[in-house]
Amino acid sequence: MLMRFITMLFCGLMLSPSVQAASKGQITVKGALKESLNSMLKVASDLHTSCYEQNEPKIATHLKSLSVSIQRVQRTGELSNQQNPHLNKILDAIQSQIKIIQNSNHIDKKENLKNAFRQLVQIVKVYKLDSYRVFFCSKDRSVWMQKSWKPQNPISPEKYKDCGKPVR
Repeated sequence: MLMRFITMLFCGLMLSPSVQAASKGQITVKGALKESLNSMLKVASDLHTSCYEQNEPKIATHLKSLSVSIQRVQRTGELSNQQNPHLNKILDAIQSQIKIIQNSNHIDKKENLKNAFRQLVQIVKVYKLDSYRVFFCSKDRSVWMQKSWKPQNPISPEKYKDCGKPVR
């Protein structure tokens, strides 16, 4: 408990004006970085819907848009030196998953989509941005973020359409 307090205090002192420690343990992001992250999450939400609806052309379009959104966030770069590596690791991981998804078969695509959504959930959990609900399906071990209250499994919609419990 003491270590967590010291870490939060240290991080709070070292953050730039665009980033501040939030009361719930989330990092508050401001300005252009907040706008670009929220825009990226909106595209991710559209990707979620396309996956749930199993609409392959829209999935491809949203994957391209998500890749562009990630590049935009990385160019914004308003995080302090301490926070920047963390966010960039997450964004790089999503970006590499997108590339693999775009060049893979159905089974590999599902696994990489699962990994991409897992990384997107990290952004929702760590940074104080627009509100998204996080769900977990124990049947396919997937986690994702979405706007609506009713779980819509984007990884296995044909088998586990409504599987999911809120985790946040």
